[in-house]
Amino acid sequence: MTQTVNRAGSSKIEDVVEEPTVQTPVSVEEAVTQVIATMPRMFRTIKHQIRSAEAGGPSQEVGDTQTWVLHALATGTQLTSELAKRFNVTTPTITRMVDGLVDKGYIKRRPDSEDRRRIYLELTDAGWEATRNINELFRSSVARFLSPLSERQLADIVVACRHLQTLLPNDGYDYSGLCPPRPAGSNIETEQEDTITNTKEN
Repeated sequence: MTQTVNRAGSSKIEDVVEEPTVQTPVSVEEAVTQVIATMPRMFRTIKHQIRSAEAGGPSQEVGDTQTWVLHALATGTQLTSELAKRFNVTTPTITRMVDGLVDKGYIKRRPDSEDRRRIYLELTDAGWEATRNINELFRSSVARFLSPLSERQLADIVVACRHLQTLLPNDGYDYSGLCPPRPAGSNIETEQEDTITNTKEN
């Protein structure tokens, strides 16, 4: 059973969660079945919520992989070859993704001042705005998806994710900066409804 501890000044679940005591042995096969049955459906549902909430916005204009390119460039200027290595694809493949984002005005190319053969990629002002918009909408949609769960159930999810993180390789990418936490006091339901209302009015 998951235990929670109240700590003064702390509003983060991950700060108050203790490891649950496993009362019933679970096999790897059972865990595999649950992960396969849950994760794809969960992200399809969240993606549908995002698409429904923002008709015509950046999340509608860019694909999943292009979204990751925007996130990568939000960490700093990079060469095309560096992006290709990060996403484990060929340079021509990443170039096609980048071309689409350049056409949309989200990315610009900047030649190296000392070596014109080296072309750096960086976000435009519109690219920064699109990335922030996508981050906020994704976090809002995930929060809305999880909001029916109890505090104890949410604590279990935090612990499970921590376990999964120990199995993931260190690819040198800082995922902690993706979809930064919402400001204290913000209301998930109200902001989501406002987004949908504004979309309909426009």
